[in-house]
Amino acid sequence: MARGLLGFRAVKVTLEEFSRVLAALHEAAADPQGWEAPIAGAMRLLGASKGAILDVDASGLAGVVALGHDPAAQKAYTEHYFAVDPTVPACLAAPPHEPLTVYEQFPAGARRGGEYFDFARRVADIGDALGIGTRGEHGRRAVLSFQQPAQGAGFDLEAKQLMSLLAPHLEIAKRAQARLAESASARAALAAGIDRFTDAAYILDGHARIRHLNRAGAALLARERRVRSAGGRLALAEPRGQAAFEAAVRAAAGKAARCTLLPLPRTDGLQAAEVVISPLHAQHALVADWQLPLALVVIGLARHDARSIAARMRALYGLTPAEARVVALLAMGATVRDIAHANQVREVTVRSQLRSIAHKTGAGRQADLVRLALGGAGISLE
Repeated sequence: MARGLLGFRAVKVTLEEFSRVLAALHEAAADPQGWEAPIAGAMRLLGASKGAILDVDASGLAGVVALGHDPAAQKAYTEHYFAVDPTVPACLAAPPHEPLTVYEQFPAGARRGGEYFDFARRVADIGDALGIGTRGEHGRRAVLSFQQPAQGAGFDLEAKQLMSLLAPHLEIAKRAQARLAESASARAALAAGIDRFTDAAYILDGHARIRHLNRAGAALLARERRVRSAGGRLALAEPRGQAAFEAAVRAAAGKAARCTLLPLPRTDGLQAAEVVISPLHAQHALVADWQLPLALVVIGLARHDARSIAARMRALYGLTPAEARVVALLAMGATVRDIAHANQVREVTVRSQLRSIAHKTGAGRQADLVRLALGGAGISLE
């Protein structure tokens, strides 16, 4: 057998054995069901009969993975005896990564007659225990603990040294587990959120590769000739539209972080639609899982109600609320006289507003303005 790690005498540990336990610790960070493997490995290194990892927060015991314990005794511990167990607070009160043993911390006199120690000895068959705490994060800390039988020998200095080597890796693994859980939760929240969109929605990277699409997005690709998936990338069928779309995705996912609204014009009787490309940066809490600059693309049929038309024209052309209402009413078929009456202003005021609108939109005629209002337009939003 190779020479013991750190020259341990009572506990003969090879570097290979120790490395396997460390690997199991870090693998468990990605598998909530995998914590028993490093506990079992460390039990073999220490010659312990039982082991556990306890997660503790301000409310008490937040989670526990234990090995070698009688199920009934473990249930009693989690439901009652944890609250009166003085060994866990002692581990948490000690400096992080500093191990302690029950036999050293609590002399025989202190252990006699105590409710927890009586339970540990008579019911759980626990004598000496070796524990160590981590620094923790977000108010939660982990305690790594191993136990010997009530009639067994106590833990020695070499066992404490080994625990000091394991504790930093447990801390890293627990931190990684928390990050992965947050990330998976964020990704699930984002996916669930866009799946509720009635419009087609896609999450793309800067090269327009599809990272996620909702049900409406998949349905749109199946039926819509003007939008397609080519080599895993979202694309518009019309060449000029595709060039503008690629530029918009790059702008959204790049440093510019610019939102763009593009038209999907009517063709072959298909209804006009709009393509909205918005930035979703990796720093955004909802996209931490991807760790890439992303773009959220939403494709929806142009809405022809007055409120939607007014909102779109304000966003696209910087119209005032009053000007946007004029355009919306005009697009819905109202005359200048109708609009003046509806807004309780003179017709000359409406005509003045139309001149301002024409200047902002570039629409020289009312018919052109109506087409813009009903069909959308391709213009970047800073």
